[in-house]
Amino acid sequence: MKDKILLKVLLPANQQTYEFRVPLDLSVAQGAQLMARIVAAQDAARYCAPQECGLMFCEGPSSGELLEEGVAFGFLAASDLLVDGILLALM
Repeated sequence: MKDKILLKVLLPANQQTYEFRVPLDLSVAQGAQLMARIVAAQDAARYCAPQECGLMFCEGPSSGELLEEGVAFGFLAASDLLVDGILLALM
């Protein structure tokens, strides 16, 4: 599937990792909000989706840096900053 990317997303609050296949044309902000709502729906007893959230690199040379919210996942993938299976944290 060339129009989507597989992301592993760590939720630091419960130390669980989730996998999401995200459309490349979605912005980081939209993707983070969608992921937060999905996790909250699956685990409402332990997680409540915040009003604002973001994603942070957990591996590679950009580890510890936040992904820019207004950028599309496709741009980050084309820039080789995102690859299938990369680990990100939902912040």
